[in-house]
Amino acid sequence: MDDHLLIETRLSPRDIAFIHPNQEALVKITAYDYAIYGGLHGVVETISPDTIQDEAKPEVFYYRVFIRTSQDYLVNKAGRHFSIVPGMIATVDIKTGRENGGWIT
Repeated sequence: MDDHLLIETRLSPRDIAFIHPNQEALVKITAYDYAIYGGLHGVVETISPDTIQDEAKPEVFYYRVFIRTSQDYLVNKAGRHFSIVPGMIATVDIKTGRENGGWIT
């Protein structure tokens, strides 16, 4: 059984210079309070080769980035597991190693 998730996110073209495959990422599921349930650790798996134009907002361009997580559930401080289901909304932080804090959100 595969216990990984593949999370799709959008990256602004202004941030693409700092992102590459295998970078560390942190996925926060908005349905669960990050302070209580934490997030999912993962890595950047793939990045679209070119920008994509948003269909709803034609003035917006982005890169499609896929993050592979190390597990498919969250664990609260008591050790209880909480499943992640398709369609849940997430935010993704990608560690860049830059001196300004080193994360792109």
